[in-house]
Amino acid sequence: MKNALILLAFSVALGACAQMGESATGARASMAASGLSDTQKHEGIGKLNEIAQELLDAHKLYDDAGKLAKDHEFKAALYDLATSRGKEASDVQGHVRELHGRPVREASASSGWQSAWMNLKSVVESDTKAAVQQVLSHEDGIIRLLSNDLDDERLAGSTKSYIHAMRDRVQGDRDRIANLK
Repeated sequence: MKNALILLAFSVALGACAQMGESATGARASMAASGLSDTQKHEGIGKLNEIAQELLDAHKLYDDAGKLAKDHEFKAALYDLATSRGKEASDVQGHVRELHGRPVREASASSGWQSAWMNLKSVVESDTKAAVQQVLSHEDGIIRLLSNDLDDERLAGSTKSYIHAMRDRVQGDRDRIANLK
């Protein structure tokens, strides 16, 4: 009887999502979130918000740098990277909502972001090789953050799987930028 009720609830949720234009994947993730412990939800929300903040900062950094870049290939790569980081951030924010958390919404004005911006701004107009190195350094920081989160025992397996897939996408983007050298 209990399984029948769960199946019925899932079917209703899928139907509602279909009417609202949402994917079945989102409905499954929301249903799965209800099976997590409070600690896993809390830790997941915290880690995902930390990742979202870093991605939002990267989106702003690369978008702003793209406006200054003189090399057309590098400019296009920066805008592509900014778009990718913006989409990743939006996706992470959605996962935070699925865990019933409140996602971060905008780039920070932290000293780390300010330093990254000043370092990149100082070379983006005049030295594409040095600017590529700055971007690679920033991407390496994102990859380290994601890798460290994979070792966190308090995170649910589904959150780790999601972070692992994201790390692979970020690594792929980083490798494409490295080829600009």
